[in-house]
Amino acid sequence: MMCVLMHHDVVLGMRTTIDLDPDVLAAVERLRAELKLGLSAAVNTLARRGLTAPRADYVYTPITFAMHSRLDDLDNIGEVLELLDQWDEEDRKR
Repeated sequence: MMCVLMHHDVVLGMRTTIDLDPDVLAAVERLRAELKLGLSAAVNTLARRGLTAPRADYVYTPITFAMHSRLDDLDNIGEVLELLDQWDEEDRKR
């Protein structure tokens, strides 16, 4: 991992050092060259873009399939258990 030391002067004259990963450094350098920005301005611009980027919320989409039951009445537990035993036996034969 490439380590790049960067600093930013803040109101009280304090400096902050950060390490940038190579892909982030490359993005900073591209933006600096493209827009003729200083180091801090490029980092701030990229950070603001990240903060305002549209969020892709995860939407769960369940997998569904048609179930065709050989049972008319699922309330008959004995019949349900018998059918499940038949299916298990069929699976074992495969």
